[in-house]
Amino acid sequence: MIFSINAWGKFITLALNLKSDKLNKYLIDKVCSQMTCLGESEKRNYSFVLKLHPEMNFKYWESLFLKAMKRHSLKMNCHVYSYENKLVLNKSKILIVLSSGISMEAFICGVSVICIDDIPNFYINPLVYFKNIPESIVNIENISLEIQNRLNNTFYSNKILAKQKKSLKEEIAYFDSSKRELDWINQLIK
Repeated sequence: MIFSINAWGKFITLALNLKSDKLNKYLIDKVCSQMTCLGESEKRNYSFVLKLHPEMNFKYWESLFLKAMKRHSLKMNCHVYSYENKLVLNKSKILIVLSSGISMEAFICGVSVICIDDIPNFYINPLVYFKNIPESIVNIENISLEIQNRLNNTFYSNKILAKQKKSLKEEIAYFDSSKRELDWINQLIK
């Protein structure tokens, strides 16, 4: 079921990478704050997941994540994963990232991706993979609205997934790889 919204997805996932501890702490806090604005049905029907880069200290980041959820009184099921990209993506409806290679994996799996826009004083986002998907580039203060729109507006979600598919094809066209790898990727996106 590639390129249709992940119907079985019950995760709203924030993926972190090794940018900086200060930035990642900020992202956890701001996204937890935004998640409190979701409707009660979204909080009840979805789990909030923190996906860590494998080189990040699991216990440390799990503790920060749980403290942020408590600080913001966010009452949602939650999980923290590190190595399990396939598991997380297969269960995710929405992936929230700055810029990361997991975005391409999410495109392949039909997961709707939200790319957080520039964060002043922290990070200037190069918006890799999102040049042709302006709807996916979202200010951190508007994440809850974007999540609700994607969960509740099938037409809008499908439009974004179609643009993700197009972006994936364009990235593959410039992918420096063997013919066999390109054939394999092309089979995935058909």
